[in-house]
Amino acid sequence: MEHKDTGSIPLSRTVSEQLGVTSIPSVRMNVPLVARHDERNKLREFVGYAADSGRGQIIFVDGEAGVGKTRIATWLAHSLAEVGRVRWVSGSFRRDGSQLGGIRDALESLFGTRHLPPKQARKILQDAGGDLLGRFLLPPAGSKEPHRASRDAIFALIVRVLASESQDVPLLIMLDDVHWA
Repeated sequence: MEHKDTGSIPLSRTVSEQLGVTSIPSVRMNVPLVARHDERNKLREFVGYAADSGRGQIIFVDGEAGVGKTRIATWLAHSLAEVGRVRWVSGSFRRDGSQLGGIRDALESLFGTRHLPPKQARKILQDAGGDLLGRFLLPPAGSKEPHRASRDAIFALIVRVLASESQDVPLLIMLDDVHWA
């Protein structure tokens, strides 16, 4: 089988449709994943190729709302983390128009700064990526929006930080609702 640097896993039917159930209650992420054997095998194949080749992969999971895209991506992250193959972080883009909000979420998750007081978070971020990382992730005093640096500087910083953070153990970054970016 030929591998490419990107992959697409379409999820076209909800689990309830596959099982012939007309309605199911809202479920939490800790409910076992069912009826996604082909999709799980494809994801394992992509991850195995990335691990064996040492080349990063982008996997795009697409489908209609409610078919389980986030659920299967979360399953992948948890199953890989359980066996120590990766460290994973996630971020979610929101409708509010903050263009890099999902990236910010993922980086806050990576460094554990999401719910820390600003002074403590700034210290961690300063050590990890210098002043620009702190200005990107933390809003200036009295503002809800983080500092806006040049796009080139931000992307260069993100690449440098992610490369550094994934040297010992591969880093899986799960971005949800990218269409809002």
